[in-house]
Amino acid sequence: MLNNFPMLYPDELFYSALARYKQMNAIDSKLGLERDVYGIERHHKVGKSVYFPQRLGPFIERLPFYTNLSADELIWEHTMFPFYTAFMTEEKTTAIYNAMKYGNRMSIENMVGIPMSKIKTPQFLRYCPCCYEQDLNNFGESYWRRLPQVPGVLYCPTHQVLYKESAVDITKENLDYICADDDVCNAALSSDEVAAYKEFDERYVQNVQWLMQNRIRLPHNYMSSFYIDRLRDAELTSYAGNIKMTEFLEAFQTYYPASYLEMMQSAVSLEERNNWLKLFIRNTAKNRSPLRHLLVLQFLNVPLDKLFELEPVIGKRVRKRSNRVPIYSSEERKEQWLMLLSKHPNANRKELSKINNGLFAWLRIHEREWFDEVTPKGRKGCNQ
Repeated sequence: MLNNFPMLYPDELFYSALARYKQMNAIDSKLGLERDVYGIERHHKVGKSVYFPQRLGPFIERLPFYTNLSADELIWEHTMFPFYTAFMTEEKTTAIYNAMKYGNRMSIENMVGIPMSKIKTPQFLRYCPCCYEQDLNNFGESYWRRLPQVPGVLYCPTHQVLYKESAVDITKENLDYICADDDVCNAALSSDEVAAYKEFDERYVQNVQWLMQNRIRLPHNYMSSFYIDRLRDAELTSYAGNIKMTEFLEAFQTYYPASYLEMMQSAVSLEERNNWLKLFIRNTAKNRSPLRHLLVLQFLNVPLDKLFELEPVIGKRVRKRSNRVPIYSSEERKEQWLMLLSKHPNANRKELSKINNGLFAWLRIHEREWFDEVTPKGRKGCNQ
């Protein structure tokens, strides 16, 4: 049982709370901290992760009885779970949630697909210099927030300044639990060098915040049909839903500056045969980065609250083959042919075909024996 644990701040990473607990209780080693927090034996290991901590259920059980905190609250409000699972299937989302709550031998980053993704997470923990100073004035300490760690988030929405990298390298295998303090948060507040992207980033950040504050999830394969419907509305697909890929790529590149897409790790090349945007719309089997979902939705001018209203989607339209009923029956066609022969008694087959080629061809295919029996091969004295 833990004798104390710090209250978590809004949007604080659970990793940050552990770092403050370690400092508050003067715990020297990482292993000592993990044994204390999770109640594990010396030979046991905890899957340590800044983004996706594990064994949160056992941790909650060790908290003092007066602590009003749950594993569910930790997962949804103090980890990166809501952002990275926003567009995943319910089955996969549940598997990741359970792994974080009860523990899993597999790295949750691998379950989410981060190592194989083209979208790389920040190497260093990031922070807003203005938030940092404000925290020191209000709380006497600062902390690591979730929002700055989201790939593609460039600005602090509160202070409109660029996020800065700390000295905490979260890719290190032996990463310790380090507080946000002057030792690691000492970057200078520089000029706004990417002001041209503020408009794009502001909307992107709003969408990220919406994802992290709402627990709505989408049915499997909903997004693929949704995208086709919205592209159809923009006249970027055929009626059937086949994407006009060249027009789509050109429109996307016109909307976003190339340098902004580079910064978002999502550059698009018309010359590249399998650029990410082509594969993103077509391929539904693999995980697709939430960053790129948000880029496409922003391009299509789709507010997230409207997306998650789950309106009916159509997607690709399949033209149904109907069993057509012939206008004329076989007997009626034969009667028509006999009438034509009576009107043109001296015409040969070539001439008869010119008079009614459709009827001529149909009878030759479907009633060949009867057709040969009643149809003359030519005028008298001619070989046809």
